[in-house]
Amino acid sequence: MINRLLIVALATVLGSAASAATFNVGNPTEFQDALTTAQSNGEPDTINVAAGFYDVSSIGTLTYTAVETENAGLAIIGDDSDTVFLNGFFQVQILRIDTTAVINDSSVSIDVRNMSFIAGNATGAPADGGALAILTDESQQPAEFATMVRISGSEFRSNTAAGDGGAVYVRAHAVEGIYLDDLTFDIVPDLSPGNRADGDGGSAYVAGGLFTTPIFLNNIDFFTASAGGSGGGLVVEGFDAETPV
Repeated sequence: MINRLLIVALATVLGSAASAATFNVGNPTEFQDALTTAQSNGEPDTINVAAGFYDVSSIGTLTYTAVETENAGLAIIGDDSDTVFLNGFFQVQILRIDTTAVINDSSVSIDVRNMSFIAGNATGAPADGGALAILTDESQQPAEFATMVRISGSEFRSNTAAGDGGAVYVRAHAVEGIYLDDLTFDIVPDLSPGNRADGDGGSAYVAGGLFTTPIFLNNIDFFTASAGGSGGGLVVEGFDAETPV
């Protein structure tokens, strides 16, 4: 009887360990294929991005739009910001992650690391976050919220947005917090001005909800940036006037 219980317990552990997906990508098409699979496979996903130059304009914005049952984490991990270059050539937004459709997102987390985002351009609707936009729960669920959003070890150079967040736009309920860590916002030498938003937050716009979402900023360098509205470098605020940070 004890042996049978041990076998059942071991099978359960192994089954849990197996319920995660890992993708290794080396070009924009593989990257998008991984995101498309990850947004609806019902399990935590890690996308490892190999060193290289990625012409995102060749296929359009890299997009992850989670289905309503995708209550799981997403990690996108580059080899290094000095070796992974995602370039929009001023034609497209580079990466957009949207989990707002998820009904119960108590296990949703977003982790983006170790890449360089260059010359992204967000236009049309939506037009926020020229390089990277991350959106989690809006009003789908009153009691369950995403756990964490983290952007780290990355560089954002010469990105533009017709809306808010020239390079980065984050709008998230996150009970453990929104983390921006070890980031550089700068220009591409001899290419253009720095990050710019026609709205607010020339380099980054971060909005937190859930009464007071913790927002952590650490080791961030802001260089040339501008905004048509407020915050040439950075804007941090609540979802609305009634939601403090």
